[in-house]
Amino acid sequence: MRWRAFLTFADVWLRTGWTVFAGMLGALIAVGGLISGSTPLTTGGLLLAVVATLATASDLIHVRREMSDLYIQPTNIDWLALSLDPPYDSDELLEMRHGAALLDDARCERLATLTRLPVKMCADEYRLPRIVSWALNKAIVEAWRSGRRDFDAPKVRLMSDLNPVEVDPPPVELQKTRFVFAGITNDLAARAYRSRRERVERLGPTSVPFPEMRLPDLGHSLCSNHVGVDTLVFLRTGHLVLGVQSAHNAQSPGLLSASGSGSSDWNDLISLARPDFLAFLKRAMCRELREECGLSTQQVDEQGTIIVGFARLLHRGGKPQFFGWTPAAITEHDVHRSQVEKRYVDDHLFVPLDWSSPIDWSRSLRNFLQREEAWLSAPLHLNVELLVRWAERDPARWDEIRASTSP
Repeated sequence: MRWRAFLTFADVWLRTGWTVFAGMLGALIAVGGLISGSTPLTTGGLLLAVVATLATASDLIHVRREMSDLYIQPTNIDWLALSLDPPYDSDELLEMRHGAALLDDARCERLATLTRLPVKMCADEYRLPRIVSWALNKAIVEAWRSGRRDFDAPKVRLMSDLNPVEVDPPPVELQKTRFVFAGITNDLAARAYRSRRERVERLGPTSVPFPEMRLPDLGHSLCSNHVGVDTLVFLRTGHLVLGVQSAHNAQSPGLLSASGSGSSDWNDLISLARPDFLAFLKRAMCRELREECGLSTQQVDEQGTIIVGFARLLHRGGKPQFFGWTPAAITEHDVHRSQVEKRYVDDHLFVPLDWSSPIDWSRSLRNFLQREEAWLSAPLHLNVELLVRWAERDPARWDEIRASTSP
């Protein structure tokens, strides 16, 4: 695995390393000199190629030494000590066993009732802040060693704040980013890079996600902030479908996850006939649901999916996460580990619920949160909580969920 990791970060460096291009140019010049019989041209080209080769070797040795010098140390933050920028300064802080999040009921409710939310595409791709760019190779090696192959997958960054409470909300600004960037921006909220040689912290929570112990709004955040999505689905028997995450998951390994849980892909956005933020979220949610539960497109109601809430995950540097419920007429036999997700999903659990009344249903879900708190990933905890709140605001909503089951 080490040689693959080394080749991977070398490939990233090769795409930006001037010495490689200088070496190639030198080789071409030398060949041209030999063909034309020009000794000065040949000599100059060879010298350029040799210098570039030596510079390349020196740089690779330096990068390798840097990677071996760094190690990761978990950090703990008092979430109450964070200063919050508007529009999140009055949000509710929800602390869970495996994380913390900011959410606002009014924002979640408005998001659930909108029919369309326009988007504005940023022409440029997200670039790492200079302060953390040197850690990119280390993050890539970590991803390879953990067994991930989608570490460089193109993702969608949310670069503006949601204000759906407005009558005519402005377009949501989106930008292309990469999965690996979250590891050295958002994930610095819970870990720090330290140097063995210098015995100091090189990067930590206050480097990018929380400058001066402040959580910036999304419009000013330096983090990658790719859009996370989670959705819940119920069997026809009324059981809640959950996933058991494997040890290979980058986030919450070994914990329970929502029926469909992950991050939005760039293709989820560009595959839409008409750019729309809500349609993009539903597509991403349903793709994750199909992949993790082995379902077909016909079994999942993408159009009927409801966006029940939004939160910023503090333990991931304020990363934006969206939550939903997806109608699906499925049975236990329809749910299985797909080939794509076998590495990341160990099993599925089917949680029985009390569907006697809306009150009994809400109580059984909240009892589940309390009973299994130690095994719940933070996104799953939030998804269940936000679904219950959404249903409790209007009894007709519980009837809508109930109609998709037959317990």
